[in-house]
Amino acid sequence: MINKEYIIVIVIFIFSALLQLFFVPMITIYGAYPDFLIYPIVFFALRKGQIYGTTLGFVYGLFFDLVSGGVIGSAMFSYTLSGFVAGYFYDENRKPSELSPYSHLFIILLASAISTFFYSALGINNLNNILNSLLLFAAFSGIYTATISIPVILLKPFKILEN
Repeated sequence: MINKEYIIVIVIFIFSALLQLFFVPMITIYGAYPDFLIYPIVFFALRKGQIYGTTLGFVYGLFFDLVSGGVIGSAMFSYTLSGFVAGYFYDENRKPSELSPYSHLFIILLASAISTFFYSALGINNLNNILNSLLLFAAFSGIYTATISIPVILLKPFKILEN
């Protein structure tokens, strides 16, 4: 029997991946884009812990690599690392909805910047000014993702899943 939570995780992945593949190219600004797959990875890392967040990042990244047609392993590595970092903020005595909005913004900003940096670094072919451009690109994409996450944080749609 399949656990109800696994079905929820799969449905959230499909929805996030569809947003990432079809909606994000329309709202890209100078090559920087928001990362919609970061939200569930961060949420589940804050809810279940570092090992769960790391594993979920690995699985989401693997399937996203297979679906998107990008470099195999780049999203897998970057989302695994993001789930690992977001898991550092896990507290077993606190639900993710009890975190302040500023904490959520910071965690999403950090996870998104790390994910974007490594995803771009693993898929880049030109090594000219790589560090400078990647750091700026990762910072801008992290800020973009965190800014778009404000309605998600304020509406708290994941509060339903906490029970």
